[in-house]
Formats: sequence, C-alpha cells, structure tokens
Amino acid sequence: MAEKRCQGVVDDCYRLLERMFACYSEHKKPTDNPMRFIDCPESKIEKKAKKGYTPEELEKIFAVTDSINPETNRPKYMHGNAVKLMLLTDMKIGEILALTWADVDFENMTITVNKTSSEINLSEDGKTDYSIKFRPLSNNRTRIITITSEVHSVLVALRNSNPNANFVIAQRNGEPVSKSYISRVMRECVKEGW
Repeated sequence: MAEKRCQGVVDDCYRLLERMFACYSEHKKPTDNPMRFIDCPESKIEKKAKKGYTPEELEKIFAVTDSINPETNRPKYMHGNAVKLMLLTDMKIGEILALTWADVDFENMTITVNKTSSEINLSEDGKTDYSIKFRPLSNNRTRIITITSEVHSVLVALRNSNPNANFVIAQRNGEPVSKSYISRVMRECVKEGW
C-alpha cells in the first residue's frame, strides 16, 4: 500500500530525481533523460482549507479579548492581545511566543519572524516544571510581516502593559508565556465570541 505524501514532498522528490538524471546525462552522455517523459504525480493527500475568520467573527472574538472584568476593572484575559496578534498577523502560537521586541521594527513597520518556541514538560505528573525552548524556524526561514494600524495598536498596548519585558507576549515578571496557556486563552475567546 502506497503511503500518502503531501504535494511538497512529492514535488521535492520529483525535482531531485530530475536533477540527478540531468547531471548523469551531462556526464555520462546517455541517449535520454528518463525523467523528461514522466509527469510529476499529484499527492494523494487532500489539501485542508485554512480556517479563516470573517470580519464579523473577528469582531466578536476581539470584543471578548478586549472585555473588562467588572469585579477587578482589569482585562478579563490578560493575554487577549496575544490572540488578537495571532489572528491579525496569521502567526502561529510558537512564533508569537518567541517574538521579542528586537523583532519588531516600528520605524519600518515590520515584524521579523525567525524563531518559534516549544514546551518541554520536565515533570512526571505532566502539569508543572515545563521549560520553554526557542529554535529557528524550519530551514532557517525568515518571514517579514507588515505592521498594519490594527497590529500597531495591539503592539503598543502590549509594550505599554509590560515595558521591561524582552518578549512581546510575556508574563508580568517578563518571562515567556507557555503555549498551552495561550492555546487555552485562544479557545476560550473564540468559544465566548460565538
């Protein structure tokens, strides 16, 4: 039974074989490159549609992220702006959490995304003593995201709420926030926004 592969893997294998035969043809002078007659096969995995939110849905979610707890007169979700930043920039949770203020260029209105974070659970009970590790994006990729006026407002609010933190999304003590916590905040904000 053939394994299912995503289209990117299939394309990479096809290009590699094509280059190998081209190199072989160049040096050994065979009559034909057999890859010239083979079409790149299509992947057997269906592409999943990316979950996007309509402007109306975003408005509802942002109303939740901006909501104030009437008892404390503080934001209901301390890291609601992390959710807003993810939804406005299409960044992944790990990318948002690895983002430092050095990656944000207010002068050129850009965010440089060049790393991600991952959690490693160090405890046996699975609940405490986690460690957050930062690593470059796969293939050392770097993305540049343009800062829109909405994103700028969120970034300014984040900077003002924790001016001494190195991380854009940080705990009050400046330490990084865990992925599991931000995932939970995201789920709660989306659920409450419906």
